[in-house]
Amino acid sequence: QQVENMYSAGVAINCLSNIVTEDLGRELLPDLLHLLKHPQPYVRKKALLCLYKVFLKYPQGLRLSFDQIKLCLEDSHSSVVSCAVNVITELSDKNPRNYLPLAPAFFKLLTSSANNWMLIKVVKLLGSLVPEEPRLARKLLEPLSNMVKSTHAKSLLYEAVYAITLCLQYVKKSDGRQPANIHDVVELCVDTLRSFVSDDDQNLKYLGLVGFGSLLKSQPRVFHSHSECKGLILRCLSDEDVTIRTRALGLLKFVATRRNLVDLVTQLLGHVEAASGMYRADLVGEIVALCSSDKYDLVEDFAWYFDVLVVLAGVRGADGRGEAIAKQWMDVAWRVLPVRGYAVRRSLEVLVCRGPGADGGEEE
Repeated sequence: QQVENMYSAGVAINCLSNIVTEDLGRELLPDLLHLLKHPQPYVRKKALLCLYKVFLKYPQGLRLSFDQIKLCLEDSHSSVVSCAVNVITELSDKNPRNYLPLAPAFFKLLTSSANNWMLIKVVKLLGSLVPEEPRLARKLLEPLSNMVKSTHAKSLLYEAVYAITLCLQYVKKSDGRQPANIHDVVELCVDTLRSFVSDDDQNLKYLGLVGFGSLLKSQPRVFHSHSECKGLILRCLSDEDVTIRTRALGLLKFVATRRNLVDLVTQLLGHVEAASGMYRADLVGEIVALCSSDKYDLVEDFAWYFDVLVVLAGVRGADGRGEAIAKQWMDVAWRVLPVRGYAVRRSLEVLVCRGPGADGGEEE
């Protein structure tokens, strides 16, 4: 009889989650909160999940229920704890700051739980809390690093290493000091993300590139000491998946140096010829951005750069990039006195070859 009542209650709770309105949520919230103390974990789980739907329709209910939901994180049954973590993680997407009081409970779960699915949610939430409470970053480095070293689950491995990259942006103290293990942590991130990018699985490759993008926010020179990573990023520019190519393109500013800029731009020009659509425009924009960054800090030969601009000016299909090329054209010709004469001659050649009535090509 008790089992039948348990499943009957589950059906009723499921029905409410599908038909709940603001008024229903307001009236039935006390009943759902009472069910969080039900002796059967099945009913407690159902009530928790239904509360999420109630809060979407009746947001004020969350404030009234917060303490009871917090207690569910210490439930004796692991499945109820998992549901509580799931509900809180979903709710925290809009405003993580509201869930800072739960950080100690989530940290305890991080260091004690063996449920990979739940740990993924816990890591995500703790990562979202770091910008709100930077002191949390230093505390998370060690348990997250241990998780990266020990887990074999790819999904949890990625979430852990990505959370570390978020923490690395906040670990520096006001006096400039870094944690003693920062070098080892960065190396761990690089090795893990490199394995993702090297994987044949396109999803893992994409996630690796996203992770590198996050790591480079705090460690912008990490590619300079890991030349093998540069090669991986460049190979991704030839990937058949345009999302991977675009992600890799966004990392090139961390690859470029004065020494390799010419070779890098030459490779990119080759990709421009083979590309089409928005990716072609992105390639053109990235070439201009690389060369013009930090007031042309990487450019040593402005005559070479002007030749590059001439080639880019003849690229068809680079929608929206013409204005940027024109500004660079004028800026280099006007500000860099040693190449002004060369720029004028090249401009005249372009006018003769591509002026009104002339056939424009894709290259000079």
